[in-house]
Amino acid sequence: MGADEIEGSIKALERRKKELEDSFDSLEKRHKSGEVSEDEYQSERKKIEREFVEVMDRLAQYRFQRTGFSG
Repeated sequence: MGADEIEGSIKALERRKKELEDSFDSLEKRHKSGEVSEDEYQSERKKIEREFVEVMDRLAQYRFQRTGFSG
């Protein structure tokens, strides 16, 4: 994987990270307002957290690979 591909992957993952953060914020607001039950809240929260951890792990890997190209 070349430097350009790594940069593209990092940008895509950073966008996904922001989307997940926004989804979590929205879920929190809907739960506090009573729109989402406790069970639904816990289920959705776990899904978001699981994907967030995966995204952060991949970001760390790509950022580490990027250091090999830049220095």
